[in-house]
Amino acid sequence: MFETADIVGLALVLFALMAIVVAFVSNRRHKRQQEMAVPEPGTAETGAESEPDDDLLQRRLHAAGLHISSWTFIALIFAVALAASLFVLNLFVGLLLPAVITFILVAFILYNVVFETALRRALRFEQKLVDAIDLLIGALRSGENPAQAIAAAAEVAEPPVKDEFLEVANRLQLGLTIRRAQARLLERYDCEGVRLFTSALAAKWAAGGDLAPVLGVVNQIIRERLRYRLRLQSQLAGARIASVIVALSPYLLLMAFQWRNPEWIERLISHPAGPPLLFGAIGLQVLGFLWLRRLMKVPL
Repeated sequence: MFETADIVGLALVLFALMAIVVAFVSNRRHKRQQEMAVPEPGTAETGAESEPDDDLLQRRLHAAGLHISSWTFIALIFAVALAASLFVLNLFVGLLLPAVITFILVAFILYNVVFETALRRALRFEQKLVDAIDLLIGALRSGENPAQAIAAAAEVAEPPVKDEFLEVANRLQLGLTIRRAQARLLERYDCEGVRLFTSALAAKWAAGGDLAPVLGVVNQIIRERLRYRLRLQSQLAGARIASVIVALSPYLLLMAFQWRNPEWIERLISHPAGPPLLFGAIGLQVLGFLWLRRLMKVPL
């Protein structure tokens, strides 16, 4: 069972970690508010045109399709990580370090899941964006102005590009500038293809002239990036499979030892230093696996 001193010590340490996370999120929100308070060069925007003051974590949640506040998400992470750390503390009574390490690992993994989900949604959006840009170019060449062309492309585009193009068209009809109109698009799908498309659209919108040739070049670049990413992912597939095999091999050996020589496993578990060493090995393996995934991640 838990001892009172262990629970109090663990609660103090985790409360300090929670305070650090909250301070980080608040700092990002303050910077976001300062950036949104600066008007664009050459424009006289009013406060009614400003976007919501979302912090970095809130934008990640929106990009991942989670419509909850950042504080709710932090509370959920804290609750799940605290439950995992208390479980570890029950296994290693009197040792706070394994419980703290468990709290950090669980919180990091949960945040990383949201981050990975946001990246995958951005990649799927970019794959459908190339077809929507072709529709937009066709509408421009038929004689429609850029705002009408965006609305026309939105009518036949596939979700979620359809919804985002409709949102941009509606904001333009309300009188917002092009940068404000496509701000939500950038926040929800923050990848290189979307940034290139929105930057080219905003620059040509301000400069004037024929927009279709510029979008044609942008679409060609995005298609080349998609082909390069697919080729790179196919080259890294072998390394990913090898990393999974290496990660699972210790547990397969553990099962083999349990089958052939069960006294080895019993001696490891019964020894006082055995469970901490086993937990430390698993923790280091998780850290190594996450680090390897980060090294092999294909940038968007």
